[in-house]
Amino acid sequence: MLKRIGINVFVIMIKIYYTFFDTPLSEKMFDKYLGLLPEILKADILKCKRWEDRQARLLGKLLLKKGMADMSLTLDNIRLTTYGRPFIDYSIDFSISHTSGCVVCAITKKGRVGIDIEAVTRLNFSQFENYFTKDEWKKITAASVPTDYFFHFWTRKEAVVKADGRALTIPLNNFEVIKNSVILGKYRWKLLTLKIKEKKYKAHLAYNEEQFIEMIFELF
Repeated sequence: MLKRIGINVFVIMIKIYYTFFDTPLSEKMFDKYLGLLPEILKADILKCKRWEDRQARLLGKLLLKKGMADMSLTLDNIRLTTYGRPFIDYSIDFSISHTSGCVVCAITKKGRVGIDIEAVTRLNFSQFENYFTKDEWKKITAASVPTDYFFHFWTRKEAVVKADGRALTIPLNNFEVIKNSVILGKYRWKLLTLKIKEKKYKAHLAYNEEQFIEMIFELF
């Protein structure tokens, strides 16, 4: 069941759409919403085996469709880069992420964006040490609630590599996200913590500082 949709608005062209869900859509409603999307996006959704993943990907594409419509644009010309990153043209950028029960989508007419969200859950995170720098790992293991720090840094790293566009071809321990900006590839990326109302989530946005130096934002 689709519970609600909210919008976080960044004054200079970044919009973040989000939605929560906790039960599967009926087959009829799922097929109806799926029919609203281009074929290239349908394939990405239908390859998922779990209903949660299929529905999350469907909702993510519907949020993107809503964002494009708000800009008087459509999804008709969507394509994929050589790294599998979807794009429409290089004057529009967007990023989608989902986790247990929540989907987020960032879209902008300027620069590049990357977004990531994770549900904070119990996790044996010791196996992930090699994904972090030494200083990041020290902060995680020394924290009073290590899982919070783990997901804090993890979503920051994921947001940056999504904005960069080369995805996980970039080793996550090659750059550090302790500060609110990081140089990766051609750009310096700014990092913003997103306050999703439900406390069980960690979410971050990465955006290109050169394009958004004067950005004013309002979160609600």
